[in-house]
Amino acid sequence: MNTNAMSIQLQQPERKKPGSVLEVLDAKTQPVKKKAVRYDYWLETHNPLACLAFMLPLLIWYEVSMALEFEAVRSGIDRIVQMVFSPLGQASIVILPLVSVGLFLFLHHRQKQPGQFHLRTVFWMAIESIALATILFLACDILLLYLDNQRPQPLAGLATVFSDSKQYGRLLMCLGTGIHEELVFRLLIFAPLFCWLCRVTQRENVALFLAAILVSCLFAVAHCDAFNPEGSPFQMSTFLFRFLASVFLCVLFRFRGIAIAIGVHAVFDILAIS
Repeated sequence: MNTNAMSIQLQQPERKKPGSVLEVLDAKTQPVKKKAVRYDYWLETHNPLACLAFMLPLLIWYEVSMALEFEAVRSGIDRIVQMVFSPLGQASIVILPLVSVGLFLFLHHRQKQPGQFHLRTVFWMAIESIALATILFLACDILLLYLDNQRPQPLAGLATVFSDSKQYGRLLMCLGTGIHEELVFRLLIFAPLFCWLCRVTQRENVALFLAAILVSCLFAVAHCDAFNPEGSPFQMSTFLFRFLASVFLCVLFRFRGIAIAIGVHAVFDILAIS
């Protein structure tokens, strides 16, 4: 063997012999260090389980209060569902709550989102909803003052919401309306329409614009007595406001998720009745 071959062999590192069986098993059972996942509030607000955790206390509050027969009227969609399923008797009461919860569990299963979330996300969702609803309420006052010369409401009745039974009943209806209308108009109508228009137009901005306009027209019309016996008489100012508010909620749903849309809708309605 020449000297060059010997030098190459000497430079090669010595192969490490496998250890004992116990050492191999110990190496395999060592816990794998995982990277710490950075908390992202923006992403967690789109987690269906976080959205369910935000909505569920409102839904339970609404349903339990209705079962205790406070001076409250169920939301319009709630009454329609109970009327359709009236042959089932008292079982018709639980259909809408079960469907509402089932929608979020279905989305969680389909989107394969993480099975956990931070509880502080629910708290910040509430803060964000109150802030955005206040902005929407102020914009409503400015719009009605400009279009219909209606003076802004001073929120004088907000303090009596929990002390006056009629005001409290109206608050409960606002909770139900905020939950049910957002689930129907945003989650069940707007979301599929937006996805379909994205495929057709190949442009997300165009799809968002068209879907928001169509759904908002339907939303505003659904509140008129010409199409809804329990709706209000047609007025251009209120029709325009409902249309613009629905556009705002559609955009909010697209970028901030269904839970924020529900919270803003419910809080705004409470501010409006006060």
